[in-house]
Amino acid sequence: MRFNAMHRQLRSLIWVLGSVGAFAACNGGTPGDAAGNGATDPTQATSPTDDGDGSALRPPCTTNSECASGSCSNNRCDAPPGSGEGGAPKPCGKATGDMCKLGATCGSDADCVSGLCGTAGANTNKCISAKSCTGGLGADFKGCTAGTEDCCESIAVPGGAFTNYDNSGSASAANVAAFKLDKFEITVGRLRAFYKSMSGALRDHPPAPGAGAHPKHPNSGWRGSFNVRLPNSWTEIDNRMLGECAVGGDPNAWGAPTWTKNPGPNEDKPANCVDWYTLSAFCAWDGGRLPTDAEWSYVAFSASEQRAYPWGNDVAQFGSHHDIVATSFNAPGESYGHYTEGPEFRQVDDGPLHIAHVGTKTARSKWGHADLGGNVIEFTSEMAHPIGSTCDNCASFAYPDPPQGTPVQPLKWQPLDANGNPPPSDTATDFDDARAVQDGKRLARGGSWQGELEGHWLANQKNRHWYPLWRTYSALGARCARDL
Repeated sequence: MRFNAMHRQLRSLIWVLGSVGAFAACNGGTPGDAAGNGATDPTQATSPTDDGDGSALRPPCTTNSECASGSCSNNRCDAPPGSGEGGAPKPCGKATGDMCKLGATCGSDADCVSGLCGTAGANTNKCISAKSCTGGLGADFKGCTAGTEDCCESIAVPGGAFTNYDNSGSASAANVAAFKLDKFEITVGRLRAFYKSMSGALRDHPPAPGAGAHPKHPNSGWRGSFNVRLPNSWTEIDNRMLGECAVGGDPNAWGAPTWTKNPGPNEDKPANCVDWYTLSAFCAWDGGRLPTDAEWSYVAFSASEQRAYPWGNDVAQFGSHHDIVATSFNAPGESYGHYTEGPEFRQVDDGPLHIAHVGTKTARSKWGHADLGGNVIEFTSEMAHPIGSTCDNCASFAYPDPPQGTPVQPLKWQPLDANGNPPPSDTATDFDDARAVQDGKRLARGGSWQGELEGHWLANQKNRHWYPLWRTYSALGARCARDL
């Protein structure tokens, strides 16, 4: 417990320091190194494998035909001619030299290896990896895992074959095309940057029709009918993500919302108590989309490795997996959990203490994706559906449009019995159509901080959830996928 208290103090200190940190431009200086003495700055590298030419940001490949440039070298697609990479790098504030890496001063998107020059917040005119990385804890190129990793990094995943399973447990020979999946779950800080970009008025500034579509499913993008479900003010946002969160919004009554009205030390925790529409709109705004079930599963299984859990095949248990996954374990016969984040036993007013800062648990996919097995369950883009014996980039987007009219959010998000009380949560009515608020449901994947006692399975073959998309939950969030 003493370690957890010290860890929380450290996180708070990092949040304070992160709000005032200054970073050197591309003269080779480290943060705070005004002289530019050439000391190594890890923020200037796009990834641990980047050799300085941006190769780590290029799509993985095995043959020339997989690349837009028609050329594959060292298992990475070569940059197309005239892109400014490879033999003709664009300058970074100099007459000649490399393109700007993360954190370097830039004048336009063309200056940056990432192709994105910040236009908002502390990272204005700095190269960033995604629009939501505006600076600060949870939304910066050095804002996660105690200031060592880019909160917005998206990892290229080569396409391939694996065995997937549907909600009935039926196996399917599946194939997915190459794509990117964000290393971390959407953080509070990144979601706040999205809200701030529109002054909280998301309904007045919705995604364009078709935004966030899967490249192999052209009708899978944003629909104008979705606009009615978006919040349209800071007050509405605060209400939805706190007191009106359908399950778990009151931090003094077993709730655990990570959102706070003002930025605080939770900014690098995963955003929860967010509905599917808002998460989908965030990913579209940030240059991505929600992943399909096949894509999420492919990464969790680590492709043909067919891992039982995102971290491997060793069975999860409290002692050996305390530092590996943010979840709760219970011994046989116990009706209470032992938590791996925060105090071991949960109290009524713990709030989000048992939800980990993204990436701080060590479980990763073979490509480096964090928290696929715990922390929060993650929405996908599609409905649950029978996938058949084969699945070639398959997905189901035949969901209904939401009812139009005044966007009134139900206070309890659930039907009531004849006495005005909700039905027991352990009955078959828990996720019936009435609770879906006529909008339908989406498939969500992964385990959570609440653990298997709540049915939030850690094993890849079992962690499938069928959840109403306008209903919110303190154990549910998302991460974005992106096209290559």
